[in-house]
Amino acid sequence: MNTTILKLTITVALLFAGNIGMAENPADATAQENVAKMQDSIQELAELGPGVHRVKKTANNVFKSCVVIGQARISTVLGKSKGLATARRNAKLKAESEFVSWLKTNTASVRSSGDETEFTLKGEGTSTAESGKSTETSVETITSCAQGAIRGLSLIGSHRDTETSTLTLVYAWKPDFAKLADQVESAMEPNQKKQSRANRKNGKRAHNETAPSMKAKTVVAPEAEEFL
Repeated sequence: MNTTILKLTITVALLFAGNIGMAENPADATAQENVAKMQDSIQELAELGPGVHRVKKTANNVFKSCVVIGQARISTVLGKSKGLATARRNAKLKAESEFVSWLKTNTASVRSSGDETEFTLKGEGTSTAESGKSTETSVETITSCAQGAIRGLSLIGSHRDTETSTLTLVYAWKPDFAKLADQVESAMEPNQKKQSRANRKNGKRAHNETAPSMKAKTVVAPEAEEFL
């Protein structure tokens, strides 16, 4: 009898200790909560549709960062995997097109200093004169720099809406991303560059992109927290 009671006491104590251990791990719970919030933000952005959102700039209207949305329909006529790959490629092209168009429309001037390009947006308080930097305001220069700025787009999330068969890709942009892309490109061997271009042309998955066969409805990258 005493032995049975002792065993039951030990069992209850172990279970209780296990529950305490689970409850005393707030870091995991906080991390899961943050991911859930970012997933909600990705879905909210998807509802806004293609375009440039959450633009940040300095008091002098210097462009600091933004979020860019690209969307495309998912056709499964040729199979799910093929349909998702095609939608991904089209959504990426849409995001790039929206970004370039927005920059061309909203940029007052472009300043270049070495390998750094700075966009000054239109708005009250904008000044196109600053010593020590080459300032350009021509449409041709702004268009060329806008095309080059595409390198700074980094995929931070995706959302697949099964009701509308729509794939949304969420990109973030800031000057540091463009410089990082240049550094990676310059460090690559010629054959690696060729393979990288071939991968992009064929719509294959890049190292920072979501796989075409993704099963989750909403996917978010850890880096997204800065922009969401």
